[in-house]
Amino acid sequence: MPVLFYGSSTAFNQTSSSSCQNRSFCTVYLTADTPNPFGPAFTGIAGADAFCQASPNRPSHVVQAKAFLVGTGVRIASVSANAGDGQIDWVLFPGKEYRKADGVTVIGTTLANRLLSLPLNSGFSFIGDTLQLTGMNPDWTFPAGGDCAGWTGGGTNAGVSFGDSVDAGALNGGTLLCSSGPVKLRCVEQ
Repeated sequence: MPVLFYGSSTAFNQTSSSSCQNRSFCTVYLTADTPNPFGPAFTGIAGADAFCQASPNRPSHVVQAKAFLVGTGVRIASVSANAGDGQIDWVLFPGKEYRKADGVTVIGTTLANRLLSLPLNSGFSFIGDTLQLTGMNPDWTFPAGGDCAGWTGGGTNAGVSFGDSVDAGALNGGTLLCSSGPVKLRCVEQ
């Protein structure tokens, strides 16, 4: 039986087993700060996905979510700059509109290659939620200075983005030391 969800001024139907791929848009939200994003909080991309899923910030209509992260051989957005080639377990759907957790603010719509074109309509988050882990370069490729040894706490650097940016900084705004924290994860409804 479909369940009706309301968010701000938006209402939509979703069954508990359905994906946002079957709706007009998917939701992007942020986790609360991770106390140690590279250690006990989560281990690897699968752990980051679980952290997104368990986040108290996950909107009630989001049945399944994955972390907007790339990592060596596990999750790839693009092998070549801005091409969307060689994707592995990528979190965006083709031709899909993505909105912030308010259900109203449009971030952008993906192209057939499952990437958003820049500049975005709006940043992934609101002003103040700045640094978010991504691990990617500003052209969707990997690495952007590192993924802390597959997001397990090793290595030196973590690629981060600026959540309120609409240009290349939305994908990569530099790096942090792997021992840094706290930071947020960007989570994408599936």
